[in-house]
Amino acid sequence: LLQTNKFSRMNFTPQQLAGGGSYNCKTRVGNWLEDVCLQETKFADFKRARNEGTLTMGMFNKKLATCTSSVPHTFSEDGFLRYGDSVVIAHKETGGSLACDPFEAAGFESNEFSASVCESTSSMARNTFVITKAEETDSEFVCWGTPFRLMANPSLRIDDKTNMLLPPLYLASSLKNERKASMLSNNQLVYVTAKATYNTCWVANMPAVSKDSGAARMLSAGSPVEVGCDVSLQHCGTKQLLSSDSSLSYNTDFGTEYEVCGKTNATTGRISVMAGEFSGKRTPLTHVKPEQNQNIWSFVTSADASSAADDRNLPPPLSAAGLISSLIATIDASNPSLAVPTLKSALSSVAGAADGKLDSEDLKWCLRDLGVDFSDVQYDILFKAFDKSGDGIVDISEFMGAVIDMTSPPTAEDPP
Repeated sequence: LLQTNKFSRMNFTPQQLAGGGSYNCKTRVGNWLEDVCLQETKFADFKRARNEGTLTMGMFNKKLATCTSSVPHTFSEDGFLRYGDSVVIAHKETGGSLACDPFEAAGFESNEFSASVCESTSSMARNTFVITKAEETDSEFVCWGTPFRLMANPSLRIDDKTNMLLPPLYLASSLKNERKASMLSNNQLVYVTAKATYNTCWVANMPAVSKDSGAARMLSAGSPVEVGCDVSLQHCGTKQLLSSDSSLSYNTDFGTEYEVCGKTNATTGRISVMAGEFSGKRTPLTHVKPEQNQNIWSFVTSADASSAADDRNLPPPLSAAGLISSLIATIDASNPSLAVPTLKSALSSVAGAADGKLDSEDLKWCLRDLGVDFSDVQYDILFKAFDKSGDGIVDISEFMGAVIDMTSPPTAEDPP
């Protein structure tokens, strides 16, 4: 019993009895080195993200500054729309304007971005669109029934890494399926994308609001669209009208906004339209339902000519030459001439490069190992310049020749 009580009241551990040091609150126990290394790595990642401006708050502030920046707003002297005009597309039912968010993905596709109706009608980068041609035409005017594209403002497409303009974004829509539909109403999704396909083509029609709308719509085809008049924007591919509803609102980084989708909203009544372009007859068989205010839009230009002045210093469009220059600076910013041997050494270690040809995917990952952090779109533009056949195989000699040309100092024979 005495022996048991003696050990139960022991104040020292076996290690201390053997001559070891005593434990205290500062003694490190367990995998303490791993914890220290993890904290150091987290802090290093934080400093890198802070310097690059990729912290969550920094990205949010950059997004707000970019999307709400001031942009030129076209002033129309004669009241007609022209290709190249920068306009705000106002919505009648909600009182807001069509807007886009190139920082927010729409659905599952990485190259499709969100579109909505914001409450403001004041001109800014995210709600000012540039009207561009969808087909070859000699007319400078945007005409009724003629396809066109709505391009997002170029101020939204500045890439800070390369200091170039990313490919433009266009308002688009496509048929609804199990993976692609509007968020709230489950209607046809409307978004912005860099793929200038037939899904990005729209036409402006006169809304059907009275018994004479059919005749007016037919007779107006081919004539210029007036600024500020009511229009219905029809998607060329699906024939659905651009729509928004004030009852379908949701919260975004910019506040409360309304869903935009592809849906033809019609009233219960019917009105007469033309039976034929040549006979000009109206019959009961040609009655149609008029559009509701959810489908009514208008192109708004500036009331002040000074608002059309463009004082922006936009960078050049994305190009292979510009990407090569950025690539060289990334590989060795201190001495660009060293980029050539570094790149040659890296390419020589890639399997399959001995014959002077290399798969674009292999070349992409080789460059990424060297720290070249381009997006897939930028890599596609870069490799397309050296893929003459379009089969995804890059000519290494041509690629390295372009790199050498960019790093070689100009000679006396070179033009200034």
